[in-house]
Amino acid sequence: MKPQLLTWIVIFLASITTNKSCLAQDALAESERDTRQDYLDYAAQHDGNVERGKALFNHPEKALCSKCHLLNGMEKSGPNLDGIADKYPLEQLARQVLYPNEFIAQGFEQVKILTKDGTVFAGRMERSNQFEVKLVDAQGKVNDIKRKVIEELQEVATSFMPADLQKTITQAEFADLMAYLKTLK
Repeated sequence: MKPQLLTWIVIFLASITTNKSCLAQDALAESERDTRQDYLDYAAQHDGNVERGKALFNHPEKALCSKCHLLNGMEKSGPNLDGIADKYPLEQLARQVLYPNEFIAQGFEQVKILTKDGTVFAGRMERSNQFEVKLVDAQGKVNDIKRKVIEELQEVATSFMPADLQKTITQAEFADLMAYLKTLK
């Protein structure tokens, strides 16, 4: 085989491999890209169904909202949502749902406690004094931890709310959820 032809074949095969590699990387980047903005755009352009949104809010496995949030009465591990639609415009409320770590309500910051025996507690600090710390965990369970057994207490900059809701519900379901939250006045 002539050296020029061999060189051309090597260059051609290398370009095919490089193109396939670039295409594969592009497909991977597209599949891993943050889709939350797509959800925000969809909810802004589509009226959701209030009843389906309410059902989603209360669904024990999909959105999990009611696990932490109440609509009236005592708070769980998340803020009471009664009147939330009067406090925030829909666009801001939608962002708070999809980007919870950027919007942690005052008083709902998460802390982690390591006790001297190695037990770790995480939750919202409901009360703290010189004798004990009262934490409410993500399930709403109250833990009273004596100060004398605390090895370390650390504030955590993450919300209890899942930061990947878009992975568990569709865009239409998100619009439904927003339609329901708009009714909470």
